[in-house]
Amino acid sequence: MTKVLIILIVPLVLALASLPSYALAGEPLLCRSVEEHQVCVFTIKRSAKNFWEYRVQLSVDGQPQPQERYDCRRTPHPAPNPQQPSKQALHQLVCGLTKR
Repeated sequence: MTKVLIILIVPLVLALASLPSYALAGEPLLCRSVEEHQVCVFTIKRSAKNFWEYRVQLSVDGQPQPQERYDCRRTPHPAPNPQQPSKQALHQLVCGLTKR
């Protein structure tokens, strides 16, 4: 029984070891300073249906933010909040990454 478990577990461990380190450790893909705030991108995924839309998981000053959808065809309206970077600045960061 233990040989069967070892045969099943070893390939799984080896597969996980070959993943990029950020996928296992939860490290950010990218960190930038935006309006005096440290913004880190953890995940970014393009929509299959609408190629101009991205679902992004960010953290601002170390605080995880809920996943948001960014539409790179439109610019968001400003909503001032001194504790957070503006929606426009985050929009420029996310959509600027995809143009490279």
